[in-house]
Amino acid sequence: MGLKRLLVETVGIVSAVAAQEGVSKVLVTNTGNDYISLYYLGITVHGDLDGSETFCQTIAPGGQLGRYVKLGDSFAVRSGDMKFRSRFGIFEHDNEEQPYKITFHNTMVEDPPEPIELQHADSGFLWIEPNHYITHSTPGGNRFIIKDKDRSSRFSVEVHPVDSDEL
Repeated sequence: MGLKRLLVETVGIVSAVAAQEGVSKVLVTNTGNDYISLYYLGITVHGDLDGSETFCQTIAPGGQLGRYVKLGDSFAVRSGDMKFRSRFGIFEHDNEEQPYKITFHNTMVEDPPEPIELQHADSGFLWIEPNHYITHSTPGGNRFIIKDKDRSSRFSVEVHPVDSDEL
């Protein structure tokens, strides 16, 4: 067996394993003017998280963080002053054209209420009220933008399949 054929077969096997284990990548971009921090909240099991958090990174305005994730992983995004907070989770969807579901949760419940706005790709806009969430089905590569109550952009999220050359 030639080295090239062995390499192609090995990459194919690794890609298949990654797909079977639900590995994808997520890109979080700071689209706002303030620093934000990303926290890993764990894998959602039957709708529940275990309550732990792991700090991932602080992202400067205009900065981006790429991360490999397993489907079911959830994250929190917080502004530097902690006044803006949101969560998102990446889930498997049983649709070949839209293999992902992404859920955004407005975790801010202060008085007065502060809704957040979700922009889905270049088309739709939805308000998410405090302590409410919205789930979208999506193919890989769509960009979701989260904005504050004043419609100022805060961050964006994209989910992508893992390329074979990344493994």
